[in-house]
Amino acid sequence: MKLRLGAAPAWFLAILVVVVAASVLGMNTPVRRAGTATVTLGPDSGEQVDAYVARTAATAPTSGGPYWALVSLRAELSPAAVAELPGQARLARVIFRVPIENVQTAQLPVDVVDQGDLAHELAASEVAAGSRLQQLTDAKTDRAASVGAVSASRLRAGCACVLALVVRGSAEQLRTIAGHPEVRAVEVTPADSAARGVSVSALLPEQTTVVQPSPDDGAVPAR
Repeated sequence: MKLRLGAAPAWFLAILVVVVAASVLGMNTPVRRAGTATVTLGPDSGEQVDAYVARTAATAPTSGGPYWALVSLRAELSPAAVAELPGQARLARVIFRVPIENVQTAQLPVDVVDQGDLAHELAASEVAAGSRLQQLTDAKTDRAASVGAVSASRLRAGCACVLALVVRGSAEQLRTIAGHPEVRAVEVTPADSAARGVSVSALLPEQTTVVQPSPDDGAVPAR
């Protein structure tokens, strides 16, 4: 699923757009506006995962900036762990997703406003995202409702559910982020890219060979 950076003025609107528009959860569906040039960060559908990771390393800038960058993680992390990753770079957005084996779940982008106590802000945003997701889930039925309910419950409980980050920083700051063991890939835009011209599609932790939709035939847990 492609998510545009800055497309919604507030995090709750972003969640509304993504959850309502994404009944096909986990699919790589571009979100574009007519007449607007965009830079897309993230692997292409059908791309080999190793090729994508190598591409991000080979095209990383060696100097200058600031640049927008998509940080794909090896596994979902807690808000507290994520707060330590950006260092001196600016954390602009996080994407929450509740990992459930063989179950496609919603990706929820949340814009980060306060650059002070990131751990506190991210934890509060995760709980709020869960509450908003539950409200939207109440209108669904059957499997979608069950998936939404368990996702909302886990988000409100404070799960390790940060899937990816969007940051802005210098080449040196981005190299530092890429060096963290929790980070799988850092893909960088050209330096002159505007926030509203960047869309993202995170590499999912379970995508290990080819980028394709995740299975959705697993049992949905009660909570």
